[in-house]
Amino acid sequence: MYLYRDFIKTISDDLNELSQVRDERGWIRFRYHLFILIAIGIEMLGAALDDEGWHEPKLSGKRFNSALEQITSLQKYLDTDLFNQLRCGMAHVYLPRAGLGINTKEEGGEHLEIKSGVRILHVEDLLEDFTSACDEVIQNIDGQTSSLDLKEKAKGPYLFVGNI
Repeated sequence: MYLYRDFIKTISDDLNELSQVRDERGWIRFRYHLFILIAIGIEMLGAALDDEGWHEPKLSGKRFNSALEQITSLQKYLDTDLFNQLRCGMAHVYLPRAGLGINTKEEGGEHLEIKSGVRILHVEDLLEDFTSACDEVIQNIDGQTSSLDLKEKAKGPYLFVGNI
């Protein structure tokens, strides 16, 4: 069994480990996978901020945007449409929607820059912000800070694996 805090830590650590795998050019090999996992992870963090059940339907946008609004490292994305452009595009067809370019730093552009009508996201920067977001949620669960209005469900069991 994973407590929610332990699951978040595992996901954050696993994504950072995955980002260390490089292709023949030295670029992050699984960058597209990281983008989709981070986008869904942002929604997961936002789910801890509402009173609804974990699997309550039709809350994806609300949860994703709540995470952007409330978690410090994600607030820089408030003036974007990451829910529709990144999360929905990647979750539904593994392709960001028009107006969003997903890159590594080596591929160019500046993170969050709009160039020729396309907002650039660097996976390295998004991963760093997601990792910080995970850390902030864990610190709130552990009582080290109280920057978030986490709901009681965030303090309990989250995922049951193995022997139950």
